[in-house]
Formats: sequence, structure tokens, C-alpha cells
Amino acid sequence: MRIAVIEPVGGHGGMDYYDFGLCKGLHVAGSNPILYTSDVTTVPERLPFECKLLFKGIFGSSNKILRAGRYLSGLLLSLLDARRERCEVVHLHFFHCGFMELATVGLVKALGFQLVITAHDVESFSGSGSVAHARRIYAAANRVIVHNQVSHSEVVEKLGVCVDLVDIVPHGNYLDSLRSNASRAEAKSSLGLEDSARVVLFFGQIKAVKGLDLLLSAFKLVVEVVPNALLVIAGKVWKDDFSQYLGLINELGLSGNVHLDIRYISDVEAELYYKSAEVVALPYRKIYQSGVLLMAMSHERLVVTSDLPGMAEIVVDGQNGLMFPSGEAGALADRLVEALCSPSRDLIARRGHQLMKANFAWADIGTRTIEAYRKALA
Repeated sequence: MRIAVIEPVGGHGGMDYYDFGLCKGLHVAGSNPILYTSDVTTVPERLPFECKLLFKGIFGSSNKILRAGRYLSGLLLSLLDARRERCEVVHLHFFHCGFMELATVGLVKALGFQLVITAHDVESFSGSGSVAHARRIYAAANRVIVHNQVSHSEVVEKLGVCVDLVDIVPHGNYLDSLRSNASRAEAKSSLGLEDSARVVLFFGQIKAVKGLDLLLSAFKLVVEVVPNALLVIAGKVWKDDFSQYLGLINELGLSGNVHLDIRYISDVEAELYYKSAEVVALPYRKIYQSGVLLMAMSHERLVVTSDLPGMAEIVVDGQNGLMFPSGEAGALADRLVEALCSPSRDLIARRGHQLMKANFAWADIGTRTIEAYRKALA
């Protein structure tokens, strides 16, 4: 089966991990995928599938109309190449639904492909301007893939997708992407962190729904019990005002217990941040699927998460992670202290790592994704 996986974000936003994992899984499961992505993606040597960087110059600070034109040019080149390569299915990946996504779907269908869409973030489809677009887009799909049950329910209920057309296929682990052999002490040294610091990591895009303000309020209580606790905040701000968090850090007197690295973090640096951490905190107020959660477990790091349904489908409290009632700073502080001080921390983290191996392997995900392709073709 010849598949065109079209995912332009690639290395620009950390989707390269996902793209390579999915395509490797498809290859192992007997498919023959081609990945079409952007020119900011670093392609590893000896991939078992083809990777074509046909989306050029679509990111950066240049004129939006110019970048939109480049995107459409890259899309058309990718689809025409997929036709030449006799691809039967085009697999798209959407995080929101707008005019460009609508145009993308229209072009895919106009060229006669069967269409499979993975809905990565249903939350972004719920804005007042995007629901109409989302309904039109998903009505055109032959199959829709979501990563968990909560996303399945919302795609059906909010976007009107027929339940018989939706497949749940988990997001895969990050085990194959791990490269660094640095110890925790070595990682701390590389990042300029004190070896004695007990690191709690908040990693990834910084946006309001991720609850950084809640984490800062909780951390004030944490340092009263664990004075050498260090909250490391690493990631790029997305549609949020970081000055409010700076104000909160100063107001709570946390300047000496917070390390900030507010920018896009490269893959190499990201590994060091995970390796430096005793605990990874995910105090999210709303989430459907978290790559940070899977990355932390792949790195065998203990996770402390809010008890949202998307998290609870992966984390079993006290078994492979720790959970707290969403929005409750005091409860979050208690779990963070427990995570930093508990002698069972490494055991719980190890169970999370074992879960990644057992239930989130890309070969299994490739097999399940191919089944969705077969349904699309049928």
C-alpha cells in the first residue's frame, strides 16, 4: 500500500519525532509511506522510507500571504508527486481548522485521493470561527483518526463526524528518538543547573490552558518543604503573555527557585532538560493528548499530571505516575513534594517507561493506522 503522509510542520514544531515514528511504524507493518514535510526538518540517515522536503520557506517572519503561497505550492508539488508515486491514500494532520486546511482538503479530493485525517487537537476546532470549517473539512474525510477516547467523543459530538468513520490510534512513544547517554548530573551541568537542585520540569509550548500559573502557586508551597527544589520552565510562548508569569514569580518570591529558558528548544537541548529532571509537571487545565507526557515517560521520568480524561487514559495514579484534581494548587503541591521525596519515585517512573514500550510502540500503531487506510479504500 502506497501512502502519502503530508505533515508540513516537521522540525519547526517538534512534529518530526511523530512523523518519523509513524512512517517507520507504517513501514514495519508492511506499508510503503512517503513523508512530505518542510525544509526546516533534519532528516536522519538511512530512513526506511522516503522523505521529501517540498514545503519550503513556509515559516519565519516574512509576509503571511507570501508564506501561504509557498505552502500551497508545496502542497501541490507534494500531491502531484504522490500521484506519480501511485499513492492511494493521503494522510493529513490537523491541529486547527481554517481556510488553509479547507483548501488543503479540497485539493486532495480534487486530485482523486482517499483522505485520512488525524485530528491532533480538537480544542482548537471549537472556536467560533472554526467549527463551520471543521465540519466541512471532516465531512470530506474517508476516515478520521484520533489519539484517545475523549477526542473521539468530541469529534463525533462537536464536529458531527459519523462515529463509524472514527478510529482511535494512540500517539506513539519517543523511545527511538532518544540519543543522549548523559546522566542526570551531566545534563544539569550542560544546562548550567546546580547539581544539588531537585528539578521539576515544565516543558513545551507555554499557553494559558497549560496551567503554568497554577504550577507557580503550588511551587511556593513546594519550596517550603523542599528548599532546593528548582522549577525549570523551558519552551516557547504561544498566544500567551509571559509577563504575567514573571510577575507571579516575583510576587511569590520564587526567583531563586525558577530557571527560565523561554524560546524554541532544539531536540538536543530537549533531551538534556528531560534527563536533568526528577519530575515532569503537567498541570494542564485542558488537553486531549500530550506529547510531553509521552516524552517524559519515554525518558523514564516521573510525571505529575492533572486528572483530565486524556491524561487518565494513560496515567494510573500511584502506579505509573501521580495525579491531582485539576485546578487545585494545594493538591498539586502535595503531589510534587511526594514525587520529589518518595523512595518509590524511580519505581513509578520505570513503570511508565514500561508502559511506553508495551502499549505505545510505533510498529503496533503502524498496523492500526494501516487498518484505517484499508477502511478508507473500502
